This record gives sequence, structure tokens and C-alpha cells, in this order.
Amino acid sequence: MDILKLIQGKKVYLDTNIFIYALEGYPAFNPFLTALFKAIDEGHILAISSELTLKPKG
Repeated sequence: MDILKLIQGKKVYLDTNIFIYALEGYPAFNPFLTALFKAIDEGHILAISSELTLKPKG
């Protein structure tokens, strides 16, 4: 997970595919995504995304 160390303290853009992989539970990406979202929750990484990614239907 060296990439997480490289992006600590930085602002990163999360595209829709990150959320799709997380929600659908792709096994190959699960460990990385778990660590990524934990780092975001703990404030080590600032994540941004498109309003389209975050906007619920309706």
C-alpha cells in the first residue's frame, strides 16, 4: 500500500469507479479500498469527487 503513503496529506480525486468497486466488493481491490477509506476517515487523505458521483437518485 505504498501509494497510500505517497498521497498522505494530499487532496485526491475519487472517480466513480472507486465507489463501484467498493460497493460491488471486487475482491482484488477490497484490501486497498478498505485502507484508502480508512485513511480518508482518519483525515490522512482529503478526498474529493464529482457531484454526479455523490448525488443520489431522485
